[in-house]
Amino acid sequence: MTGRRHDRAELLQQACCSDACCEPTGVLWALEKLADADPDPRPHNIKPQDPKQEPGMYIAMNRFRVHKGRETDFESVWLNRKVHVAGEPGFVEFHLLRGPENDDHTLFVSHTIWESEADFTAWTQSQAFRDAHKHGGQNASMYLGGPSFEGFSVVQRVRP
Repeated sequence: MTGRRHDRAELLQQACCSDACCEPTGVLWALEKLADADPDPRPHNIKPQDPKQEPGMYIAMNRFRVHKGRETDFESVWLNRKVHVAGEPGFVEFHLLRGPENDDHTLFVSHTIWESEADFTAWTQSQAFRDAHKHGGQNASMYLGGPSFEGFSVVQRVRP
């Protein structure tokens, strides 16, 4: 290593093949050193997140196990429903995802991105949320069990 410029392979070797690999300070050290290394030609260089920043985006997901043969019915319910979330504060976007098929069901996921967890929580306490979910039980026969919620705080975001 010469001066402030470091060889990427050497830094990754040091960070990932030492006891520091399992410590947050070791990872942060490697990221800081990589920032000083020869620039990555891609436009999305990875930099450590400033811990003082405001809370990041939040992703709310519901997993639905839909009985085999009911996939079209399930999609139709979503595609033909009134959308209540679009104008809510902090709402970024929504995706309905079709996942793998299993012997008895097909997995679907509703994937909603929010500016913050607080925005999502406010949505769940709103009249718009109650309106959006008031007929949810009418389609229970499509599901293998109830939906399973998962909420995630975004740790890293990479964009072109």
